[in-house]
This record gives sequence, C-alpha cells and structure tokens, in this order.
Amino acid sequence: MDVELKERKVKEAERLRKKRSFPFSLFYHPDYYASAEIFMQLGNSEDDVEKKVEYYEEAAKTHEMDDGEYSKYLASQVYEKIGETCEQTNKRKAVDAYTKSGEYSKRYGRDSLAAICFQRISSLLKSENEIEAAYTYLTKVVECYSGSGWKHHRIKAMKDVAETCIELKRYGEASKIYIKLNGNMDLFCAFLCQMIEGVPTDLQVSGDEEKLCKAIEEGGDKAMNAINEYMLTHAMSREVKMLLEIILSRLQPENDIL
Repeated sequence: MDVELKERKVKEAERLRKKRSFPFSLFYHPDYYASAEIFMQLGNSEDDVEKKVEYYEEAAKTHEMDDGEYSKYLASQVYEKIGETCEQTNKRKAVDAYTKSGEYSKRYGRDSLAAICFQRISSLLKSENEIEAAYTYLTKVVECYSGSGWKHHRIKAMKDVAETCIELKRYGEASKIYIKLNGNMDLFCAFLCQMIEGVPTDLQVSGDEEKLCKAIEEGGDKAMNAINEYMLTHAMSREVKMLLEIILSRLQPENDIL
C-alpha cells in the first residue's frame, strides 16, 4: 500500500470516529467499528512490526471509544493480536497487551478467553525468569476456569501453579494444591514436597511410588539408590523430576538434611 493511500485511509478512519458538536451530533454518530476496521487493514498491510502495532493500537483505542460491551470484546481481540505480534520482538508490550485483553474478557464474562491471555503472559514472564509475576497470572488462570464446565482445564492450571510454587521453593503451598488434586501422582508430589519441607506425612500413595516413598522415609543410601533406580526406569513429569532431584541433592553425605 503506497504512502498516499495510507494517508487517505488514516484520515477516513479518523473522520469516522470523530464526535460532532451540537447540533451536528443530532444527525451524525461516529462509526467506531468502520474506523477500527480501517486501522486493522492498515496494520495487516504493514511489514514493519512497530508500524503494524501502532495501527492495531489505534484500532483498539477506537473500539474503546464505544461504550458497548461488544466493542470492548472487539478491543480485547485486537489487544490479543498485538500480544501475538509482539511476543518475539517486545515481550513487555506483549504482556501489557495480553493483560488488557484478558481483563476485558474477564470483565465481560469471557473467562476462557481471559485464561488463554493470562496463560500466555505467564509463559512470557517465565521466559524472562520473572517467576513470581508468572505465579500471579497462573492463579488468575485457575480463577477463570472455576466453572463446572472447565474441570480438566482447571486441573491443568492448578498443576501449573503447583509447579511454579516448586520453582519458588514454596513446597508447602505446592503440597496443598497436589492434595486437592488427589491423583496418585499428585499425592506422590505432595509427599515429596512435605519431605522437603520436613513435615510429617501420612499420604496414601500406591504402586511403585509407594515403594519409593517408604525408601525415602528411611533415608540414607537406600533412599538414594531407590530414587536413582526410579529415575532410570520411569517416565517422569517435570515436577516429579524437579522434586526428586532436590531430595537426591539433600541426601548427599555433605547435604544430608532429610
């Protein structure tokens, strides 16, 4: 799209969203939707990411000028697109855009869309080693999936929060989450967290995990050998591997504090 055509389209978009003063306001109402669509078209035609985002931001701002709920939904969609566009080039701007999108979606009852944005934010923050901030957004994901129709999504979100608690060394909090989840591997993770915390545990774990729990409780070489064997012979989730490595490290003669 040549420069002259872009300038004409920008002027048209600005004209469409402009409010008129009385008495012209009686006969003319801004067309925010048409204006925002022009800005979106301009953004889509741009190869330069920074310029593309500027047009998208104008589109979002235009939708926000309208008081209607649907316009706020459209603004949330544009902010989500800004987030997607900026993920590789400007993570901070991506986080800000996803935050606006998520907040709009949550405010107007589109919880699943909000959860997607908050999940993306947490991933971006983790990639920047901002684990505490990522934790905050992951708890928002859990809140978004509180409805009865989102059981499996909520379980996944709770596991993500628990794993992040482990990264933050909040083993007690992680343990409580795993106990709520109540699957065998969840209770196994809860047991490992409690062992790291040094608190008594009476969790009922079954299978190979039960045998390993008993060995860990005995401590010493038996615990170390059992952990090493388990890690060699079992496929493990990231959180199980993290917890076992922590316990294994603490069982080393120079660190034996279990």
